[in-house]
Amino acid sequence: MKKAILLLILILVITGGVFAQQERAKNSFLLEFGIVGAELSYERMLSPHFSLLVDASYFWFIISDELTASGKIRWYPLGKAWYLEFGAGYVYGRSLFPVIGEAVGKLLLMIITFFLYIPDGIDKTLAKTHGVILQPAMGWKIDIGKKDGWVLPISMGLDIKLAKMPDVIPYLRIGVGYSF
Repeated sequence: MKKAILLLILILVITGGVFAQQERAKNSFLLEFGIVGAELSYERMLSPHFSLLVDASYFWFIISDELTASGKIRWYPLGKAWYLEFGAGYVYGRSLFPVIGEAVGKLLLMIITFFLYIPDGIDKTLAKTHGVILQPAMGWKIDIGKKDGWVLPISMGLDIKLAKMPDVIPYLRIGVGYSF
């Protein structure tokens, strides 16, 4: 695993030197909002085609909530606004789909038995868990007005929770940021 990470860093350094043609702002702070969540991130450009990010995000929906902290690598294939990214990090919270699925199943069981049978273990269903999160995504970081100032970040992707109660949550976020 350590060799793979070192190889990835070496590839980033080499490609950064190969593609270093145009000078752009090296830093960006971004704040993005979705219908059921928000994300705050810092991006450091390594070259016009690669950057590293650290971010924190929060997701809330009905009885589910998740707080994540992750590191990401972002690739701008054309060296412009469009990018692909992949991240990994830590997640803590209640999973969305397993909780809803199990709750619906228990509710149906109660209805079928005319509420004569009340299943236990609802506390375990609603318990918060922690684990690893994988975050593949794509999006755009569009300059607003002059180059390298205010930016409009738009991203869509998946939060894949690997934990005791695994979960996959899609997201679409739009926000505002500043590059300097």
